[in-house]
Amino acid sequence: MPAGTNFQTLVFGWLGVVALGWMAVAGHGPGVVIAGALAVLIAGWQVKLIVRVARKRPVVVLTADEVRIWNGSYAKWSEIVSVRIISRDAAGNRRAIDFKLRDPEAYVARSGLAVKRYAKSAMRQGRGPMWLPEQLFTVPLEEVVATMARVHPGLKVKP
Repeated sequence: MPAGTNFQTLVFGWLGVVALGWMAVAGHGPGVVIAGALAVLIAGWQVKLIVRVARKRPVVVLTADEVRIWNGSYAKWSEIVSVRIISRDAAGNRRAIDFKLRDPEAYVARSGLAVKRYAKSAMRQGRGPMWLPEQLFTVPLEEVVATMARVHPGLKVKP
């Protein structure tokens, strides 16, 4: 995904979730109302991310001690076994940085509710609980991984 389209993807994704919420709330039945409420919650989370990207605040902060993600979750370098770039669909279009952790359950336990849900879902799909989708970045994932390796030279990068 070329740089610059990530912000557009977030905005249009948010508009789609809001439209889904609007249609669900306007519908009938308890299932539709619950779906609308969930869509509104997801839209709120996306607004937070859109504002962060628009203000050019970092999505990921790399320090000598840890990797800290915008949603408040983090992992110490000593907890990270390796990183790799994965494809989240068969066509290879939805890529992400996947972190293999020494103790995935410890990461999940200290994370917030939303991160816990995503982490558990990722683990059921065979990925690590900590991963960063390509849409979060305005640079290629290879550049992000190379920067991680420069910040922490002992980092194992898997193909």
